[in-house]
Formats: sequence, C-alpha cells, structure tokens
Amino acid sequence: KTANDILTQLQQNTDTAQFNKMMREDAGINAVSGIYANSFNTGKDQFQKSDWENAYNSFKTSAHWSNYIIKNGFSQNPDKNAIDTFPVLYAGYAAHNAAGTDSAGTGYKNPAMEDSAEAIFVQLADRQIHIPEMAAMYQYMIQYYQIKKDNANVSKYLALAKQYYPDKNDLWSALETQGMLSGNGVDDIIKNYKDKQATGSLTEDQYVQIGQSLAGAEKSLKDTAKLSEVNRTAIDAFEKAFALNPNNGLYAYNIAVLNYGDFNHLDDQYYANRGEGAALKAKRDAIEQQEHPLADTSIYWFDKAYTILSAKTSREQQETVCGNNSIKSLASLYQWKMSKAQGHDPQSY
Repeated sequence: KTANDILTQLQQNTDTAQFNKMMREDAGINAVSGIYANSFNTGKDQFQKSDWENAYNSFKTSAHWSNYIIKNGFSQNPDKNAIDTFPVLYAGYAAHNAAGTDSAGTGYKNPAMEDSAEAIFVQLADRQIHIPEMAAMYQYMIQYYQIKKDNANVSKYLALAKQYYPDKNDLWSALETQGMLSGNGVDDIIKNYKDKQATGSLTEDQYVQIGQSLAGAEKSLKDTAKLSEVNRTAIDAFEKAFALNPNNGLYAYNIAVLNYGDFNHLDDQYYANRGEGAALKAKRDAIEQQEHPLADTSIYWFDKAYTILSAKTSREQQETVCGNNSIKSLASLYQWKMSKAQGHDPQSY
C-alpha cells in the first residue's frame, strides 16, 4: 500500500480496533508522520520564498495531520485537545502575509485571508500560548482589531502582549498611540485620549504624539468651539508630558504656543469689534477679560521654555529657534499688557 492509500483508509475507518491495528501494525503512523513532516518542510521552503498562499496551504496540511495524531492518542502529549504550535502559527503568518495591507495601511488586499489568519491567531492566544516567536502574532492581532474598530479586543490582546513581551513595550506603546490617533477626525482622537487618560496608563511619548497630532489638526478647523476644545486637549497632553519630564523645554514651548494661539484668536475678535457704541465696547471688554489670563499663562510657559532651553549647554537647532521665539513672544505679550495698563493701572504699567 502507498502512504496515500493508508491515509485514505485511516480517515474512512470507523472501527476503533481496526484503526489502532492500522496505526500500529500497518505503518499508519509512519504515513501520517511522513505527510505531516513533508508538508511542514514544504511550507518552510515556500515561506522563505514568500510564496505565501502555498505556504499557508502546506502548513494547514501539516497542522491537520498533527492534530490527527494528537486527537487519536498517538502523540507523546496526553492532552488530546493540544495544539502543535509551529505549523498552526506559521499557517497564520503565511495567511497574514498573503492578505497584504492596502496602500493606505487601513485595510487588507485580501480581507478573507486575514480573517483566516486571525482565526488561527485567536486559537493560539486563547490557549495562552506565548513563545518568543509569537510576539509578531500579537502585533498583527492588535492591528487587525484596530482596523475593525473593535476596541474590546484591542484592549484584550494589547494587555496580553504587554504581559507576555514586556521587552517590546516600545512597540506596544506605538500601537496603542496609533490606535488613539486613528479614526474619523479630532473627535475620535479626543475621545480615545480621554478614555486612555482615565486609566492612567499613558506614557510621556504618547502624550507628546497626541499633543502634536491635535496641534497639527487645529490648523484646518474653522469651528471656533471645536478649535478651542482641540487646543485645550493638546495643551493638556503637553502639560502631562511636561509633568513627566520637566526638563524638556520644547514641551513648555508647545504649551505656550497653544495658549498664545488662543490669545491671538481672541485678539482678532477684539479688533473685529472696533467702533463706537456701548454694545461694541461691551463686547471688547468681555473679550479682553478672557485675554488677560491667557496672556499670563502664555508668559508663564514662554518664560519657562526659555529658562530651560537657555540653560542647555548643547542645543539642537529646533531648541535654539524655540528659545529665540520665546523671547520675541514674551516681548509682544508684555507690550500688550503695558498697552492695557497704560493710563489706568500705573502699578502694573
């Protein structure tokens, strides 16, 4: 009999005694082990050649026969529900690579193949298997659920990844930040930020990335109320980063610039309401009342930024530019305060 003949008979046999006889006396186990090993080795060769779909099929075949050996009690592992990790894992990796990502990085060229990869990964992860070779698997799972906007599973597998592979915390942190910054616009970013902020788990780098993302987004906003919310959230993120690293003058500078931006928006409104009449004067007075605390806050942070940056003996170009800009902004703000104090507040003037 050929190996294929034996394999066919084994799968069709429902007589336990006859099955065991074939496995033990008729070289059945050798036939099964042979196709298991050959399929695995073929899959390895195909994987190394980036022949992803064929590698996936070969590893699936290997995993099928490995499972056949285990569940029928012919493995050294007494657990008949066990998984032979490597053929299953590499079937998942091959499927993931075959799926590919689209040019925008927000989906897959072959979503069905990625779904197959994910089903395999879940099978392994839910058994709490976490050998060194599986770190990439958790990365792919997190990214998959981020694309699906399945926050529950993102949180679940991100927590496991951090627990199993703490040496890759930079990767997990980057993925977490990427998830917070993805979505349909600033509303999603702010919501994601507030949700994560409530857990107290954000890092200095994450605060900075969120602050930068929101600070960049505000340039395209026209809605005054939304612009204010975005600026306030960006300021909050930079303030938290500064609290974690109070020697970083650039964080202080960004806080100052964002507050100064709010001040300038108000100043534009102030001058837009120039003219005679009690109504316009009342509007200007109300705007000016909002400007004063923003001017003071901006001065505080520009001064702090300059103090930290000027104390550095070795500065990068950006730090030098920001230090010089801090001086210019301080001069403008003090000039504004002097103009407001002149004639009616001699002490402040």
